[in-house]
Amino acid sequence: MMLTRYPYFPTLLLLFFSLSAPITAQTLLRNIGQDSLLGTTELGSSSPIEFTRLNDTEFVFQGFVSGFELGNLHVSDGTEAGTNKVGTVTAQGQMIHFQGRVYFAGTDFAGGQATIGLWVTDGTAEGTELVFASEAGSATFPLDPKDFFVLDTLLLFSGLTITHGTELWRTDGTAAGTRLIADVNPDGDGYAGGEPTVVDSILYFAGYTPDAGVEPWRTDGTPEGTWMIADMNPGPQNSGAAFFTASGGFIYFSALAPGSGREVRRMRPERGSAIELIGEGGGSTDSSDPRYFVDADGTLFYVAQTEGADGLELMRYNHVGEPEVMGPTDIFPQILKPFGNGRIVFKARNANGTELWISDGTSGGTHPITDLYAGPNDGVFPNVSAESFHVYQDSLVYYAGADGTAADGEFVYELFVTDGTEAGTVLVSDQVPGTEGSNPGNFFTFRERVYFAATDPLVGREPFYLGPGEPPVSIFRPVVSSLRLQARVFPNPIRAGAAFRLEMELDTPLKLTAGLYDLRGVLVRDLPLPSGQLQVGNHSMPWQLPADISSGIYFIRLISEGKVASLRVVVAE
Repeated sequence: MMLTRYPYFPTLLLLFFSLSAPITAQTLLRNIGQDSLLGTTELGSSSPIEFTRLNDTEFVFQGFVSGFELGNLHVSDGTEAGTNKVGTVTAQGQMIHFQGRVYFAGTDFAGGQATIGLWVTDGTAEGTELVFASEAGSATFPLDPKDFFVLDTLLLFSGLTITHGTELWRTDGTAAGTRLIADVNPDGDGYAGGEPTVVDSILYFAGYTPDAGVEPWRTDGTPEGTWMIADMNPGPQNSGAAFFTASGGFIYFSALAPGSGREVRRMRPERGSAIELIGEGGGSTDSSDPRYFVDADGTLFYVAQTEGADGLELMRYNHVGEPEVMGPTDIFPQILKPFGNGRIVFKARNANGTELWISDGTSGGTHPITDLYAGPNDGVFPNVSAESFHVYQDSLVYYAGADGTAADGEFVYELFVTDGTEAGTVLVSDQVPGTEGSNPGNFFTFRERVYFAATDPLVGREPFYLGPGEPPVSIFRPVVSSLRLQARVFPNPIRAGAAFRLEMELDTPLKLTAGLYDLRGVLVRDLPLPSGQLQVGNHSMPWQLPADISSGIYFIRLISEGKVASLRVVVAE
């Protein structure tokens, strides 16, 4: 069934932007948790994650149908009917598009594959195949592949074997074409991660050797093209190279070196390029601890601590001279993302709590977008999580926000949208009535839609989307009872055509009307009640469901003099 949330009005959006297709409706993609169980929130949440493009018309994601079914891989074309589980394979961690298919680490207990191996899918059960699996202690293939990166015709990933430890591997999508790239550390783990990045078909990463510690490395996917770039902190001490980012024709990263602390470094991508020290934010021997590097239309932004400051600041660097501090200090910026026209959006904290901020590359243009939750309360999810806000077409930011009215309390957020201005920041919908929240996250843009996971009181945590130009349809919501009665439906769930009854206890006389409604608020059937007032005491009303009613979630709505109570009814297959 289709569930559509309250839209904000297209005319209002057009005041903010000149988008050709403004987003207008918030819609349930599919109630995946209801597919095999009875649609109850407790058992039916699929908790979707890892939305990943498959091709021009489909994407895949992970979402559990129930705790009793094997497999969590789903494919979708953006419609309810076209969103379905794929086989019995359980995907884990990152998924990545490579050469028209999606690769991931997974298992298939139903197929007898218990070890986590490398899998690939084309969106069909028949086309979901095991590329390789490994035995514990085997040097042939690694256990639990992760950290995927695409280098043209190769897919790189990290993997663990007893023989080699954790190292980088490569595959062309076949078992025969899967091999270790280089044993960086023959005595143990050689791959140290360090927020790697791919630039011009080269992967820059942190590698470890006992003689040099953790230092910057690079690979083109071949043994001869894999080497340590420099021993920044000579000897076995670590430089802790990390946050590799391309900007302005340079590779920037953070590393520790004698006499300068942990600071911003840069180099050209050519072999043998000198590594330069950029800025001295922490003083000559102290560290500024730079992090969260991001390129915004050719300008580098990052977060660091400047000399004499107590907290962290937003920094801007245009590749010449010294980096600049943007806006106020000690704001602890997190998760920087490009926002078009050289701007960025990020989370930061001041006396008004953690809010969404914007910077245009000037100190005067670096400020909170709005104090969404007035006072010292957090208006955006404060944890270090990139999933809590999402940039759409460089002109909108969707985020998990709290304003004290639609959402209030620790870890309670609803979906807000902003164009980067206070006037252009609005609630998309109060998905969970009152001060509770749907806690939206795992955002993903596909074909002009924004997909995300949200927790709804009717269906649990399921995939939703915001789509351009789709007609708004009202959603029937259960109303908190304003009637002085206690009631239950028995049995519940109910099968189509079956008899059931409403049991009520009244402590005041009431004249009631009753009806059965679907999730859109459409009346399915009037439910007969005795004429006149029902007296104080216990009442049992026998009713029967229509024989042709579809399975799903419905509500019995009881009304008396404008006061309403709603009871959820699950119609089972």
